[in-house]
Amino acid sequence: MTPTDRKLGRPRDASVDAAIVQAVLEVLDEVGLAAMSMDAVAASAGVGKATIYRRWGSKEEMVIDVMARLVAAVDVSQTDDIRTDLITLLERLRVFMSDVKGGSIFPWLVGEVAAGTEVGRQYANAVIIPRRAMIAQVIGHAIQVGTLRPDLDVQLAVDMITGAAILRKLIEPLRGVEEGWEAKLVDALLEGWQAKAE
Repeated sequence: MTPTDRKLGRPRDASVDAAIVQAVLEVLDEVGLAAMSMDAVAASAGVGKATIYRRWGSKEEMVIDVMARLVAAVDVSQTDDIRTDLITLLERLRVFMSDVKGGSIFPWLVGEVAAGTEVGRQYANAVIIPRRAMIAQVIGHAIQVGTLRPDLDVQLAVDMITGAAILRKLIEPLRGVEEGWEAKLVDALLEGWQAKAE
């Protein structure tokens, strides 16, 4: 076995990673991003500061990484039933954005993306772009199997799906939560997206 075949150092302890993620969410909920510190997260997680600083160079990087892990849990289904797939996707996005673990920080991250800050760019690269690609794959599959129109603009379709979900989250404090809006939106979109019978 050559030196390059051996892993350097000890593998990370999954329980430590889980404790840190939980601590990040708890500290964010308690004091908000501006007052949050990496030292406070270390104390809450019961780990040394060096453990935190080995993983992230700043609290912004730490928050983005944690959000990326949470978003990764929002699976994008792909079946031959595009209506069910899109409704399920929107429902899972709503739950994620409404969950106290991710929902409280989400509007701030959207603002960072809109402002074009470095944090916003990091979040877009780590979370938004990969998720958009997965949604595009689901829509592209439906086009390939003939369910959706072959001339459908996939990226525009992704904009319509994700844009509606984000807008609903941002205006939720003003108008509350409307149950079942996901199905209404998907049905309205599919009216224009579905392939026409010849």
